Amino acid sequence: MAFKRITLAFAILLTGCEESLTVEGICVQSPAMCNDLNQDSHCKAQRERTIFSRHLESLQPTDEHKYQLLKAFEHYNQCIALAANIQHIKLKSKTTARQRAHLTSMREMARIYQQTKHTSHPGLLYYHWSRNNDESALTRLLALEHTAEVEQSAEMQFYLASYYIKVDEEKAINFYTTR
Repeated sequence: MAFKRITLAFAILLTGCEESLTVEGICVQSPAMCNDLNQDSHCKAQRERTIFSRHLESLQPTDEHKYQLLKAFEHYNQCIALAANIQHIKLKSKTTARQRAHLTSMREMARIYQQTKHTSHPGLLYYHWSRNNDESALTRLLALEHTAEVEQSAEMQFYLASYYIKVDEEKAINFYTTR
């Protein structure tokens, strides 16, 4: 019994030594990742996800991190676009901050689209096709259909099935039943 207590106490002490990454920590360390987003309680979850994704993408600017950041900004944009339309009578600065954040999200999504124009990442290819109607991105995505990266990702399978349901219903059905 004493051994269990000592082990538990030791484990608790060790967890206190770990420094966990927080939104506040990221904002203190790199204010630029947070200052152009809204600071009020609207879209808090989307804002936090965007800040974490920005942080990861800044540490390792891989296509996967750019893809996660793009998705985070898209969700944030959908939320902040609605919040930006709320007109405050007394606190006009809130409206202005939300509108600035909305513009930031649109600018950042455009930046990521430009940076990833020639990518081979399936998620980014899907975004380029579905959001920008880029037919060459669709062609490159379909060429990746039988790769491990696509076959092992439920999200990518869903994206391909959503395309095939419009052009080849049988293939879309087979896409899910054979995988």
